[in-house]
Amino acid sequence: MGDRVEALAIFRKKQGVLSIDSRLKWTGEGKTTPSVDIAFDAISNLQTTPASNPKVMIRVFIVVKEGEDPTSLVFHFTGTPNARENCDMITNELRNAIQRQREGSQSKPQGANVDRVNSTNLEKDIDLQESLLTNNPDLLQTFKEAVMKGHLSNEQFWSTRLHLLRAHAVERSQQRGPYNVLSTIKPKTVDNQMKVSLTGQQIHDMFEQHPLLRKVYDKHVPPLAEGEFWSRFFLSKLCKKLRGDRITPMDPSDDIMDKYLKDNEEVTKVSDEPIASHLFDLEGNDQNANVIAELRPDITMRIDKEALPFMKNINQLSERLLEKSLGNSKRFNNENEETYLKESGFHDLEEEASDSKVVLKIKGQDQLLENNFVPSKNQVGLEPLPSLEALQHLYQEDSISLNHIEHDSDSLAEAAMQLTQSMREKHEFETHGTASNLPIDIKNEIVLCHTVTIEFLHQFWNALLNTTFPDKKAMAPLQNALLNSKKRVEAIASQAQEQNVDPKLVYELVSCTLTSIDTSISEYQRRMSYPPA
Repeated sequence: MGDRVEALAIFRKKQGVLSIDSRLKWTGEGKTTPSVDIAFDAISNLQTTPASNPKVMIRVFIVVKEGEDPTSLVFHFTGTPNARENCDMITNELRNAIQRQREGSQSKPQGANVDRVNSTNLEKDIDLQESLLTNNPDLLQTFKEAVMKGHLSNEQFWSTRLHLLRAHAVERSQQRGPYNVLSTIKPKTVDNQMKVSLTGQQIHDMFEQHPLLRKVYDKHVPPLAEGEFWSRFFLSKLCKKLRGDRITPMDPSDDIMDKYLKDNEEVTKVSDEPIASHLFDLEGNDQNANVIAELRPDITMRIDKEALPFMKNINQLSERLLEKSLGNSKRFNNENEETYLKESGFHDLEEEASDSKVVLKIKGQDQLLENNFVPSKNQVGLEPLPSLEALQHLYQEDSISLNHIEHDSDSLAEAAMQLTQSMREKHEFETHGTASNLPIDIKNEIVLCHTVTIEFLHQFWNALLNTTFPDKKAMAPLQNALLNSKKRVEAIASQAQEQNVDPKLVYELVSCTLTSIDTSISEYQRRMSYPPA
């Protein structure tokens, strides 16, 4: 926000000062607290009189509550010194402040709104619902049958799927972080020729993650064709180095790519870490002592010179990916500096802080401890609790052993047979229809009818159990939807009969669903037969 701007203005026939800093304020003459204090995001419109009008005033429209008409506040500058100049100054500064406020609110990431989504916003977010239906074909089919055919309203359908909408909103707000693109590209050999498929985004990411590759590309393309360059690169030792793979003597040589094997890919930059003093630079002192004394580490502790370049390359790539994800924030540098200062201090030489505890002294403490404890009258006649040995002796005879349990082999065999038969029937229905070779189109119709009917039953019982006495207007469409489901089952049975399939098979598969429909309608009619209390 800019500097504070203020000017004399009249509000409701009272003289005062109109000021703009972080908010729009008007303070009456002789008062310290502002009578008008308005946030910039509450201002919906701004009007001012033209220069030809002798009256100089500003009309500010503010929104007190969402959905209500804006309220106007009028500030007059007529009769004050430099009225027109002050009016223009206040108007321009107020417009700039409102513009900055709106730009700041729009620049916030969309992911921050995910935590604030509630049930009402989810049910009204049509774009989110369309995205979820596009990604879930089964849910889309159910939506078409239940909502688009007029059986359920859009709010009823989504009221039972708020968890799906909320999870999808969180999924959409997440952004994919950077990854090692080069390791995901796998060239293929077709007709003794290597083929590689690259997109523009992949090439851009590789150049951003590997500055050395961008340097080689800019230097040799042209004269090399782009296809030839990428074919030679993916077969070269340079590609294996950037990937972090070990280079072997069997790898083919390339007179262009091999010249860059010893080049360091790390970009030179100014280090944010302070230079360590020789007084407590343990790593530097250790290296210096080894050089002077000509000491070499044990063979198990020596660095593998062949693996060292690959380790450095992978570490540098990981560092670049992290910097891109974190935005190279200075906050981490400040944390590292504070940690460095804490670790470099000689804390063992600091004076110990004195304990500021309060010592509690009791007069006559010895006399209190020497007095014999005399039980009260209520405690004299009580018997002590039995000992643990006495309790164990009481329950020693009736001990329980979990190793000897009576098994009903017939019941176990029957349960296992029923479970196996159920799993076999489910597998046969999902793969081949039924044992009687039910056509696949009939099977799909049955599955869809069952799914939609379950949705109707869910909504039906939610509305029925929501109140003590059901609402006829709300229950009538749901009852009709259940009755239409029974008619649809009859239509599927007729369709099966036309294809020389026994209709009894269809009724057997949906028998539980039909029973649920009859039970629901009977319960609704039973409740409607009782008058409301």
